[in-house]
Amino acid sequence: MLIDSRKVCDTDPLLSARSVREENGGISKGTFIRWRKNEALAFPEPDAVINGRNYWLRSTIKAWRARAFEAPHRRREVG
Repeated sequence: MLIDSRKVCDTDPLLSARSVREENGGISKGTFIRWRKNEALAFPEPDAVINGRNYWLRSTIKAWRARAFEAPHRRREVG
């Protein structure tokens, strides 16, 4: 779903891919690409694409992070 940029306010800014990476611990570009491709993480689609660049609302990323990292993870048994 693409948003109407006229409705974006200062309390919920659009974040570039770089900003999203920084807000998630300074992850690398490669890690970010893997997160986006990993269906189990269900990383959200961009809220806006401007001149071919992806942008997410801060609230979208916060909601995703709450779902992705607060859910219990299964551990693989080794051995």
